[in-house]
Amino acid sequence: FSKRLVVPLATDEDDNWLSEFLCFIRSDLIEVFRASNSDVISRVNTKSVVFGQIGIRCRFCAHTSHGERASRSSSFPSSIDRIYQSLTMMIRDHFIRCTELPDDLKETFIRLKSHSTQGAMDSKRYWIESAKYLGMVDSPLNAGIMMNEKYQVTSYANLIAIRRASGLIINEKKKDSIMIVMNEDKPLTSEYIYFLFTQVEKIYLSRTEQIGHRRKLEIGMPGFACKYCCIHNRKGLCRFFSSRRRNLPSKIKDISNHLRRCSICPNEIKEKMLQYRSENLNSEPMEDCHKHFFDRV
Repeated sequence: FSKRLVVPLATDEDDNWLSEFLCFIRSDLIEVFRASNSDVISRVNTKSVVFGQIGIRCRFCAHTSHGERASRSSSFPSSIDRIYQSLTMMIRDHFIRCTELPDDLKETFIRLKSHSTQGAMDSKRYWIESAKYLGMVDSPLNAGIMMNEKYQVTSYANLIAIRRASGLIINEKKKDSIMIVMNEDKPLTSEYIYFLFTQVEKIYLSRTEQIGHRRKLEIGMPGFACKYCCIHNRKGLCRFFSSRRRNLPSKIKDISNHLRRCSICPNEIKEKMLQYRSENLNSEPMEDCHKHFFDRV
């Protein structure tokens, strides 16, 4: 395994759209591959696969023969919008039974799966756009997914163009940032909570975000987002909206989780956040002592 060239399913935007569990699967367990002659032969009695068709598979048992692998070790989605469904079946049936998967990764798989959270509202669309980013296209002959290098994103500018067209970033000029808290708010709460709110800025709900549990929220409703992601007009898990004042304290964990995983947030900010959190372990956001702070927010 260690000597093979592995092409992961992950992209550098995964952490802003997907749960930590799915990010782990895409970056550490799954690889993208082209069907070989042996793949075509092994599926002759189940599902028609053509030579060169793109599939996804467990990277750890890929070197073994088809008969030695645990069930659902690989999949050939019929189109790029079926990649997510194919992966969920592999998650359900394969990794826990894979004898080639190292024990430490299997333990991580079990741990993250048990604490898995929902991804961003637009995450289904992200699965499609990230596949395009890797160069995947639907075959015009209904032969599943093919890899067409001329469509593969080769520059940041092209990637931004795809995301803007799909609605995965805000298609507007960056406005001046509006901070959520001021210096006079600092005595009203713990250092940890105050610090978290210095890392976000005011935003407004866009039309493309009015889906899922946000479908009843009004366009233009104020919220807050990671200020580092705002610089790049990112959407996804970096943006937070609360329809009621009483729900604001519950967003503390969401902000913290995002900053911890954010690929843009500076490391020194992450370290300072962890330091403040460890120093304020006994201070809960729901306590009455924070009420005036959240009223001001």
